[in-house]
Amino acid sequence: MNTAAIVAGLIHAFVKSAEAIGAQRIALGDTVLTLWKHLSKAETAERLRDAIPDERARMLLGRVITPGLLNDLAIAASTFRENEGLAHGNHILTRDDVARLDVKPAELAEIASAAASGKVRVKDVHAATKGGKGGEKALARIRQTLAASDEPALTPIQAKERELEQLDKRIADLQAKRKKVIDDLAKMREEREAQAEVDAAVAVVQAERVEKPVRKNTTRKPSEARLSA
Repeated sequence: MNTAAIVAGLIHAFVKSAEAIGAQRIALGDTVLTLWKHLSKAETAERLRDAIPDERARMLLGRVITPGLLNDLAIAASTFRENEGLAHGNHILTRDDVARLDVKPAELAEIASAAASGKVRVKDVHAATKGGKGGEKALARIRQTLAASDEPALTPIQAKERELEQLDKRIADLQAKRKKVIDDLAKMREEREAQAEVDAAVAVVQAERVEKPVRKNTTRKPSEARLSA
């Protein structure tokens, strides 16, 4: 195996490992949600800090374990539910997609909440998970939207009302598109009928030319008349 192939294989392995690390953030959130069924949030944080001291937590997670961190992990896990993800229109965010989103748990939780409530477009979050320049631009748009938004967090009812508003807007857009398609179709049919009339008229003229016999000129020339005389 040549060097280029070895390097390509190692790069691929690194990427898969990085994606696995990202996926673990969601798995940690699942565990937190399950722990909350048995312990209070404060007790959950305390028990986990006893199991993973601050110094080791900084090394493993990048920060110490706090109720805030656990809440961030839980929000991401509950938003991007297993086998369901987060859907809007033709765009679906799965857990595998989110695993590729290179952001800290707190920002992931903020993005998840904003996407679920409609503050940011699922389409943009989906684009951000793709990486590359396009993904960086999409993530920048999301951060700009979040930074510019001073709205308080939406209640479940407000989130549903926002979702309904977005659906109404989509319906209005689709109705406008439908009307344009109907108008275009009517115009195309009129043009087709007009062309059919022209084609029929041309066909009649051509048929008349074929049916009319060509009359031969029977008038004798003057020289022929004199000879016969």
